[in-house]
Amino acid sequence: MNGHDNGEWVFLPDAARRLNLAPQTVRRKLKRGEFESRQVQTRTGLAYQVRLVGDQPLSAQPMLDQPTQGVVELVSLVRDLQIAVMARTEAAAMWQARAEMLAAQFDQAQLALEAPKAEPVATEPTPAIEAVSEPVTRPWWRRFW
Repeated sequence: MNGHDNGEWVFLPDAARRLNLAPQTVRRKLKRGEFESRQVQTRTGLAYQVRLVGDQPLSAQPMLDQPTQGVVELVSLVRDLQIAVMARTEAAAMWQARAEMLAAQFDQAQLALEAPKAEPVATEPTPAIEAVSEPVTRPWWRRFW
């Protein structure tokens, strides 16, 4: 760099204070090339200086009014996910209504299929059959015990 450069060279902590940024943020921006910097020898060792022009970095900063590409992609992704959720919600509501309709049809069919209750026919049992057969109301396994 030559001596005809515009801007003021300030140490990194001072640049951070003037830009209202944390020193770590200024370091990250230096690594990304957003600030012009240099190392200078001080009595305690090497230190970074940042070049400021009117308290602004020399390199162009992204404008805060314009969304970055990553934000645009995220907004697009959120919109796509909202559309997918709405479609699935409508499908779930349709299947829920169908299930309720089928349950009502099942209940009606079950009532229609109930066997009529047969009234017991009073007959005179013969003594020989009555002694051999067991009552109908008794479980089948009681015959063995």
